Amino acid sequence: MSQRSIAWLLRMAAWLARQIKGDRNYKLFWAACRLAEGNVPVSDALDALVRAEQSDFGEREITRTVYSAYRTVGAASSRQNR
Repeated sequence: MSQRSIAWLLRMAAWLARQIKGDRNYKLFWAACRLAEGNVPVSDALDALVRAEQSDFGEREITRTVYSAYRTVGAASSRQNR
């Protein structure tokens, strides 16, 4: 992965960590969709985005949301390729 991609991942994680309770999950989903669209491997996305973990926003919730976003982007691209 390029230095630029790593920097992008870290900025995305830092941005997510600054979000307030109430819309973090939506913003996490949005961020994970952008990463999926950018062909960032899900393992790299997870490594970066779990840095946003907080006491009320845990790794399990983050992981489930990231996988959901990657499935959504994958399904959308499959429909476009038909």
